[in-house]
Amino acid sequence: MLEGSPPGGFFAPYDNPQLPDGPVGESLTARLGRGTKDFIVANQDTAFFAMLSFYAVHAPLQTTEERFEYYRTKGLEAGLAEHAFTMERRFPIRTVQDNPVYAGMVAELDAAVGNVLDALDSLGLADNTIVVFTSDNGGVASGDAYATRPNRW
Repeated sequence: MLEGSPPGGFFAPYDNPQLPDGPVGESLTARLGRGTKDFIVANQDTAFFAMLSFYAVHAPLQTTEERFEYYRTKGLEAGLAEHAFTMERRFPIRTVQDNPVYAGMVAELDAAVGNVLDALDSLGLADNTIVVFTSDNGGVASGDAYATRPNRW
């Protein structure tokens, strides 16, 4: 069964029948990045195809306490909470992306992607490798459970 959200959340235990649990609290996003890096290292001498489909950034929104505090403080210092929402048709929507949990998830995703790209660089494969990024969601908009809609031109 294919799912957009990880069955057990973004930290071990994962409750995922396709992935053995790591140590309690291990980041699923970091784990998937490391697994892809390991695959690249193991197959560096041959042509390979790796498809890394992170669950992040998807519900449930979860991050570490450290990342939450960092982005919460950053948002408060910038005064974002004072003008973060406006009313749309039925929901208040975010006009500023100030959700510290979402920001923590994006930071974790960025670090995992960086780990994979660093592996390509260090192995001398970056110049001969195609990397494609795609996404199915924007940021958090209405409340904290709805993705943003694309900009309208």
